[in-house]
Amino acid sequence: IFINNNIKFFYNTAKNGQGIILERELEVKQNNLLKNYWKISFGAGLDLKAYNDNDLYIDEDAWIYEAEEMRRFGFNLQTDRRKSIVLSTGGGVGYGRNRGFGYRKEIGLVIKPFESLNIETELIEDFSPSAMQYVDVVKSEIDTARVYAESNLLTRDVSFRLNWTFNPEMTLECYIQPFFAQMKYEGFSRLINPESVNLEAYPYLKDNDSPNFKYSNTIGTFVFRWEYRSGSTIYLVYNLNQENSYSYTDSKWSLSNKNAIYFKLNYWFKY
Repeated sequence: IFINNNIKFFYNTAKNGQGIILERELEVKQNNLLKNYWKISFGAGLDLKAYNDNDLYIDEDAWIYEAEEMRRFGFNLQTDRRKSIVLSTGGGVGYGRNRGFGYRKEIGLVIKPFESLNIETELIEDFSPSAMQYVDVVKSEIDTARVYAESNLLTRDVSFRLNWTFNPEMTLECYIQPFFAQMKYEGFSRLINPESVNLEAYPYLKDNDSPNFKYSNTIGTFVFRWEYRSGSTIYLVYNLNQENSYSYTDSKWSLSNKNAIYFKLNYWFKY
């Protein structure tokens, strides 16, 4: 039932300059192209216990901590790419004993009503919990607290693309991508000693505002091209960039627009 299929096994490991293991990963991927030209793939992975030093790039007084073992599984399915309508879907789940379950789901659609027009859209939603989300390094005269929290990050990412060739001399390309993110922190703790997950409760919000945030951003590019004579071209471009952030302190959204229009003219001199 296959045109082709393959299976791949991976083992990845990484260390820093001090010899501390930052990554140990086992992964398997399996891809299939069926005789009806549908594609289906599966994947699974296991992140073995290692250490995380990313917070040192935020604050040099942070510590390396022990990263927990995690498991994940995912799949993707796509219909015949040769057709005028192509559907795709996929998803996955991940689990860690401390962080709990996370997930990812996506769906895509490609429409080709005629040869010169191609329309694509995709929606992705991702939920990523963490048991060791960096918050802050709080310093005092007698103590330094490395503060972490349990967190839940939800993101939604939508993309839309249109390519239309009216004729060899005139084309329109459009791309727009709305994005949304929401992060919630809870259960603040301090790390007791480095290279561990030994935590104790810490009253971080007593002296600090909540680090929770919501953020949305919409970017887009629209390009009209017209080759009005051989070798000479006009470009009209519109760039869209809107940022919207929510303040939990003020309980309101703030909008920022950074939009721009460009016009470019190329003229070919022939002697």
